[in-house]
Amino acid sequence: MDVAKALTGKISLAIAVICGVLASHANAAPKTWIIRLKKEETKSGLVAAQATARAQTRLVDFKRARLAKKKGLVLPRMEFLVTTDLSANEITELRADPSVAYVEEDISWRTQDSPGAPSSWPSSFEEAPWLRDLMGFSENYPDPEVAPDLSTKRTVVAVIDTGSRSDHPFLSAALEPNVRELEGRSGVDDDQNGFVDDTWGANAITRKSSGTETYSSHGTHVAGIVKTIRDHALSEFPESRQVSILPVRFIGDDGSGSTATAIVALEYALSRGARVVNASWGAKGNSAYSQALYDAFAKLYANDVFFSVAAGNADGFGPNDNDSIPYFPANYNIPSLLSVASVTPYYNSNEERLVSVELSDFSNFGKRSVQIAAPGDYADGRGSTSGILSAYSGFGTWGHLYIKKQGTSMAAPVIAGIAAVMRAVNPELTAYEIRKLLLDSAHSYRALGSIESSSLVHARDAIVLAKNTPSQGLRPRLPAAPVRQSTSLETEPEERSSGCASVSPVKPQGPFGGNSLGLIAVAYALWALQRSQRKKSRV
Repeated sequence: MDVAKALTGKISLAIAVICGVLASHANAAPKTWIIRLKKEETKSGLVAAQATARAQTRLVDFKRARLAKKKGLVLPRMEFLVTTDLSANEITELRADPSVAYVEEDISWRTQDSPGAPSSWPSSFEEAPWLRDLMGFSENYPDPEVAPDLSTKRTVVAVIDTGSRSDHPFLSAALEPNVRELEGRSGVDDDQNGFVDDTWGANAITRKSSGTETYSSHGTHVAGIVKTIRDHALSEFPESRQVSILPVRFIGDDGSGSTATAIVALEYALSRGARVVNASWGAKGNSAYSQALYDAFAKLYANDVFFSVAAGNADGFGPNDNDSIPYFPANYNIPSLLSVASVTPYYNSNEERLVSVELSDFSNFGKRSVQIAAPGDYADGRGSTSGILSAYSGFGTWGHLYIKKQGTSMAAPVIAGIAAVMRAVNPELTAYEIRKLLLDSAHSYRALGSIESSSLVHARDAIVLAKNTPSQGLRPRLPAAPVRQSTSLETEPEERSSGCASVSPVKPQGPFGGNSLGLIAVAYALWALQRSQRKKSRV
């Protein structure tokens, strides 16, 4: 009898666990899907207008007929429709429709960085001798309050990230203003661009107010590095005054931002005239490949935008070879994109002499997929590698204006800042030509043999070369292969994991799908088993 009771109890426990898991999955958050419409071939202006009208009609049809009860978001410039909770039949029907290019599940991008201690020092040679020794800048640090001249065209750097503190005393002078919104009415979309009060950047999540950062300090720190490069170039290249920063927030306070929101951010950057985009986020693994995000990058490349993208950081298994396991968007095969690794400069005890330059121990690499390196860390004379000093979003709460962080997240904006100054001193250069000149002027290091160029960017040499090189108008076509890697996208060697940023599906993770019902069921089953055992012990 006791054996039968024990067996019955174990069976009940197993059933409770299974039911909990099934209930959890049944109640999991709905998935979000991105639908891309096919582009029609056009041969004349009239045909093009008709094709555009048909595309808009299809969008309306998808939203009203097929997806009548779904929550939809239309991105007409990219010909995307974003919707939630499609059934298997609806997905099959859409994929079979001749007007649909593809349907893919939306995924969530997460930033991840390694902060050091806050500091009261400005971002100058006291804390960054690498600006002199590796970038070639003068020690004469200019006035950081120099603002872009609004009467002339600016070279806008879009920092697609977690937003930035527009009231930071180090950053505020260099931010790109939206004059119509500044002079307009609060709570009104004065310029009718779909964003309300986007005065100093934008929030692509809510489409209301500027892209102001709250907690992470990731976007503020990244934007601060772009400004640091701009400021140090001013003494020799006054044209760099025209470099301005446009923070665009697509990652929220919970640390995640969807592909669809990233596309909105890229669309916004394009509409505001961005000539350089910095992406200090990414995702490891073939399953992180997004055709929709690639198409958005390709759209900006068609509009002559340069991209600086973090190559990614080491996860729990160590640094990643991006040739074997890709890291996106760094592995996108876009002719104006540079995938950026991080180096750590090491100084002697009194910090007067640069001892060595090494690939940072956290940095991803790849002889085919990572093209160039930049400082993403700094080792002072005490051996501390707490990172690059830049602006801190928590200055109003904690009293410190600056903080140190390390990562390829910090290396990418070094490249973005240099590229922006290059475009300021020679606006005729194409984005592809900027990429080529950055590589041509970089300095080779033996320690960087694991990346394509084996080289570290040199700011002054790159800017001088750009200033003295006439543009040839080079704009190569997009390569047939969308990804730089050695293996096929059909393989899936590892799951998505963290780097400079991590990625995960929008759906909840883990065996219980993020739902509490499964956990409650298991807890109840365990309680019932313990109760049964206590009764036995009293017999």
